[in-house]
Parts: sequence; C-alpha cells; structure tokens
Amino acid sequence: MQTRTTVRVVLVATIALLAGSCSQDPASGRMADLVTQSGSYHENARTLRLAEDLLVRECLSSKGFEYPAATPTPAPELEDERRQEGYGLFPSSGRNQRSAVDRYVERLSPEQQRAFDLALFGPSSTYRAIRLPGGEEYGFPGEGCLAESRTRLFADLTTWARVERVPQLVNSQISEHAIRDSRYAEAIREWSVCMRKRGYDYRTPQEAHEDLAARYRKDGASQRLRRQEVRTAVTDAECARDERIVPLVLSLKHELLRTQPEAERQALSELADAWLAAVAEARRVLTGNPSPPT
Repeated sequence: MQTRTTVRVVLVATIALLAGSCSQDPASGRMADLVTQSGSYHENARTLRLAEDLLVRECLSSKGFEYPAATPTPAPELEDERRQEGYGLFPSSGRNQRSAVDRYVERLSPEQQRAFDLALFGPSSTYRAIRLPGGEEYGFPGEGCLAESRTRLFADLTTWARVERVPQLVNSQISEHAIRDSRYAEAIREWSVCMRKRGYDYRTPQEAHEDLAARYRKDGASQRLRRQEVRTAVTDAECARDERIVPLVLSLKHELLRTQPEAERQALSELADAWLAAVAEARRVLTGNPSPPT
C-alpha cells in the first residue's frame, strides 16, 4: 500500500522471496516461517493484505473516498520474477510504478488530498512509536482507517507494529551471519563459476546487481540495457538454483535461530502466535464473518 505519505515498512527478503523447508525441528515451525519469510509466510501475508485492504476500503468509503488498492498476487518463483522484472532497475518496471492509490490521490484537489491523508493516517499528533531491539524507534499511525483496520486484525496496534518490524530485524541479523558462513562462501564460488561459464564474470550476486545499476546511472535507461539486465538477472537466479543457494541460506538461518537465547526465541514465538491469530481473523473478514470488535 503506497501513498505519498506512506508509513508502511516494506518487507524485503534477503536472498529470495520463496524458500521452504521440510525439516521438523523447533526452528522450522511458525516462528521460523515468520522470521525467515518462508513456508506459509507469503500466503499468510497475502491473506492479511487482502483483509487490511478490504477494511481500509470500507472505512474510507464511509468517509467519501475510494481505495483502489491492487489485489496482491501470490509471490512468484524467483526465476519467473526475474524474467518479468530483472533486478527491478528499469524505471518502468513493476517495482517502480506508482500504485493505483497514488494515482487516485493525485487526481484529488489539494484539499481533498489532505482530507484523504487525514482519513487514512489520522492526525499526525496521534502517531505512536515502539522502541525496537537496538534502540531504533518505529512510528506508525495511531488513528485513521489504517490504524482501525490493523487493530481489527491484530487486536492492538502495538502487537501489529512488533509483528511487522521485529521479525524483519532478526531476519536481517541472521542473514548477515549466514552469508559469512564458509558454506555460503563456497556456494557463491560455485555460483560464480556457473556465471562465468555462461558469459558473466561476477564474483557475487551483489556485484552483478551493482554493475547493472552503475550502467543505468552512466548510460541512462534503454531497452537494450533492460534486456541485458533481465538476461543477467535470470542467469543469476538459474545459477543460484543450480547451486541450491536459497535452501542453503534458509538452512543456515534455521541453525542461527536455534542458537538465539531462549528468551528471544520465546518472544518471537509469541509474535508468531499473534501473526497466525491475525491471519485467522483476516480469513474471517474475507468470508464475511469477522469476530465482533472488542
């Protein structure tokens, strides 16, 4: 959900959008799915997004506004996404296009735009914040249609904010450790060999991405460069598949989760329970049988 004054933190997977595991150890359950954005995560996230958009649309409609949010689609396989978007660097790629909500707001008068933002986000004086591990503060609307919708799904806004942000931070932390593991380094060396065999001399996926980004900055966007970006990104994904980098990274993350202090694992498990309770409520909202407001 994007507007000119958006407060949503976009969830970004470190290595790939889709990764799964069949192991049944404690780190492979609901908590690990939420933290590593694997398993049932993407379907649950889509369910929550659909329900939140429906609730926001109903709320804004009661205030005289539309809310043409696009229906979220199931997360594609990495190679399919790369065939469509490459690395998402081209200016008109799907990642860089304005949302339907943005376009709707742009058609409103300045006065209507201010009223829309107030209805969606509430007064700025009602914004709230939580303090995250590490000391960072995460702010979010305390009133307005967005806050009301999240409260319906998660029971309270503080829970929503913690579920939204804390697992992401943990995922980032364990991802940084995972890519320093010797097993990952060996897999990336094999990835580089795979890329060279196919005509691309890159040591790491990040190097490939940065090279294409630098070419866009130097030469400007063109269809020729877009085609080169897509070919490179697809080959990158295919070599990652051949070297089983995504399953390896997920396995390393699960190992790292198992080494977290028990208190932190318990706190993450509680967030996972709140996440799944919200998913269950989202399904009830989508079927027209929501729980009565508390």
